[in-house]
Amino acid sequence: MITINVWTAKDANTVKLTDIDGDMFIGKVVDIIDEGEESEDYGYGEDSIALSIDGKEILFSESEIANIEIID
Repeated sequence: MITINVWTAKDANTVKLTDIDGDMFIGKVVDIIDEGEESEDYGYGEDSIALSIDGKEILFSESEIANIEIID
């Protein structure tokens, strides 16, 4: 399995993300979270990306992502 590097989207405004289940999400990049910045009590143990989709913030860990396409 190839791990997607969420840092490729660090300068993006909007991305289309496909998760490992084949579901697609289009949203604005809110934040990219480094594994080292996560709380000890909560986190994925890997880098993740936060997207704003329909007014909700959704987090995706790198291992949950099949593809990231930068829209703008």
